[in-house]
Amino acid sequence: MLADLSNAMVWEFSGGTASANSVLSFQFLQPLMRRAFQEVQLEPLTQAERSLLYSVRDFAMYRQSFYVDTIGTGGYLGLLAEAQAIRNEESNLESLRRNLEEHLALQEAEMVSQFQVDQVYQDYEQGRLSLLQARQGYATSLDGFKIQLGLPPALDMSLEASELDQFELSNPELEELMTDNEIVRIQLLQYSDRELPTRMRLEDLLLDSDRIRTEIPGLSQQLHQELNRWRERIDQKPTPPGEDEEAVEGLVREQEFAERLAEILSEIDAEAANDSKLADDVRAAISSGELSEAWGNLKTLTGRNLRERLADLFVIQTQVRVYLIELQPLSITESGAQWLALHNRLDLKNEVGQVVDAYRHTEVAADLLEADLDLVLGADMGTDGGSNPLRFDASATRLNAGLQFDGPLNRMAERNVWRASQIEYQQARRRFMLAKDTISFEVRTNLRNLELNRFRFEITREQLITAARQVEQAQFNLRSSQEADSNLTRDLLTALQSLLRARNNLISSWVSYETSRMQLYRTLGLLFVNDDGQWVNDGQSFSELLNEPVESHASEPETTENSTDDGAGIADASAEPTFDVSVN
Repeated sequence: MLADLSNAMVWEFSGGTASANSVLSFQFLQPLMRRAFQEVQLEPLTQAERSLLYSVRDFAMYRQSFYVDTIGTGGYLGLLAEAQAIRNEESNLESLRRNLEEHLALQEAEMVSQFQVDQVYQDYEQGRLSLLQARQGYATSLDGFKIQLGLPPALDMSLEASELDQFELSNPELEELMTDNEIVRIQLLQYSDRELPTRMRLEDLLLDSDRIRTEIPGLSQQLHQELNRWRERIDQKPTPPGEDEEAVEGLVREQEFAERLAEILSEIDAEAANDSKLADDVRAAISSGELSEAWGNLKTLTGRNLRERLADLFVIQTQVRVYLIELQPLSITESGAQWLALHNRLDLKNEVGQVVDAYRHTEVAADLLEADLDLVLGADMGTDGGSNPLRFDASATRLNAGLQFDGPLNRMAERNVWRASQIEYQQARRRFMLAKDTISFEVRTNLRNLELNRFRFEITREQLITAARQVEQAQFNLRSSQEADSNLTRDLLTALQSLLRARNNLISSWVSYETSRMQLYRTLGLLFVNDDGQWVNDGQSFSELLNEPVESHASEPETTENSTDDGAGIADASAEPTFDVSVN
């Protein structure tokens, strides 16, 4: 509708008269064919609203990706792995230090050669260098993490590493007792039948042995508690389906292994009475002056009984604590994962919306090919010609109505726009198909990676248990040998290196699994991040997520869209396929 006001005013100075004429014009034009409908006129506003929605979704997807990149292998969890590697290097260096001191003592007793001492010393120095390199690498990675967070590298920042407590596989008190017992044993080996220790010396060594022996029950009780906690976890695990034979066998094998360790631990506890009796015999022999008998019994107590008990406790504790490290159970079929991804991925929703937009653009372009048929209504309201410019008179008013028609005989430019919109629509459809196939590929890849990392963790756990047994056996062989043998020392050093490598692989496989788990949630569109950047549904079962809308986690604003079909020939995404999803 158009409105126009014009006026003309004339003064005649000779006659003293004046006149004023005003005309108020109205014109109303209503298209009946081309550009006649609301969706065509409001297309810019519609597209602006939908583009805003796409941007919000893109930002939500970015926040999910940013969380995974910040927390995953290249961020926080990667730093945890490096921090644990430093702890492993420190533990390995401490073991090498104790073995070096033991070799030096054995060398004084002429039980090892200088070559064996040099072997241990060389590995000890290499361990110091490896620890220094690990610390330098961690400091560099921490500075890089600060930059990733937008913080200056010089900022003093410490890492929250409470999650690494579960990777402390042995009690430091137990390791200290093992070292103290070896010191007592080596001191006893410095004597012989021709040169017996004095009575006072035997009493001092027996006192040290009694202290070690009395502390073992407390460590054994702690190990019983850890073993019971592991057995409770096993009992709480659901029975795997019968068709998953490997999972069933794994659960049965774990149960049998826990029972066997419980029996061994009970046998170790039962041997405490024999050790107490043997200690009493040593004390009685010292009192009666039988120094040779006391010396022999004390060697048996420290060199065989206590050493074997402590070594068994060390191996059992390592095995139990390794099995107490659990991966968050996550089980989902491929069909269920595909269904979740296609229903929750925000970028796929954007692709669907853009297909609908492209189809809508073809309709708008097709509208421009139609003929122009407009209804025109007009009115001219004039004044009576007097001196009042606002005195409109009906006699000076004219009304008109009509139709304007322009045939679609020359629409070359509009036709080109329409053809371009059709091509864009087909391209949008194919982008949607590609996005759907890409998401399917990502789901399949993430499921495979998750399963691979789970198996890798299980295998690494078994390797660590084997490496711990090798260290214990190598130490036993070295300490039981009555003559110098460099192969025994090399076996021990190789076993320690294998144990270090297994510990590093364990934390690495755990980090890889956790990263794969986060990536799977992100791939399924189910990694919901709150305003503080925290993952709010970590550990939530997939069965709960299936019945919970995305909007409840504020990852996407509540909106209402047209059907994804919308005349565009796109299959309705709400069609639910057959799927099976279960969570342990």
